[in-house]
Amino acid sequence: MISKEDIDQVKQSAALCMLRLYRAAPDLLPNGDWQNRVVHLLNDSHLGVVTAASSLIHALAEGNPEAYSSAVGFAINRIRDELCVLSCVKLISMKLNFYENILMLLTIFNKQSGN
Repeated sequence: MISKEDIDQVKQSAALCMLRLYRAAPDLLPNGDWQNRVVHLLNDSHLGVVTAASSLIHALAEGNPEAYSSAVGFAINRIRDELCVLSCVKLISMKLNFYENILMLLTIFNKQSGN
């Protein structure tokens, strides 16, 4: 789950599997270096991996908030990045609507001048 070479579906499934294991038996998951690396999954490009990782981190942080305090910064950065992308898409959409309206007006004027 924390290897960069893993397939996105494998990382997502592994995070969800760990979440189920943790909810069923929290004592089965040992503390270790993997906890810090799970937080870095919030930077993954695949939204399914990010969603599964955030669910896992949320559950783990409820049991040990101090261990996952670094996840806050990653989550804020991820949300900021997603909002920037949405803003760009909205801006492009607004520009396209503007150009479509201009084209429709030109078409109307062209028809009227042709008559």
